[in-house]
Amino acid sequence: MARSSPSLADEIYVQVMKQLHDNPSERSVLLGWKLMLRLCQQVRPSAKLEEFVRSFIMQSTHSSHPEVEHTARQCVSDLNINATPEHLNEGDLIPVTVVLIDHSVRKV
Repeated sequence: MARSSPSLADEIYVQVMKQLHDNPSERSVLLGWKLMLRLCQQVRPSAKLEEFVRSFIMQSTHSSHPEVEHTARQCVSDLNINATPEHLNEGDLIPVTVVLIDHSVRKV
């Protein structure tokens, strides 16, 4: 259904993010991340929502739960692939946003 309408795809992304945010159920969180991964693999969010989705996912790439961390990293990768405009030819440059985090700084 998300593929049929861009506005519906955005609504599904937003609803999945709402379900993942502060969800106390580990099972629900893992299932939610599996759904997020399928979305990132198959449906591109709108340009207005894409950076918000990317930021949400990036926050979970440092999760204390290994499966969530792995799935979030795969989501970022697949979102990058899915976000590639169709009009680009192989070998063309694609703009990429990179976030660098210094993990060597420890809070005391």
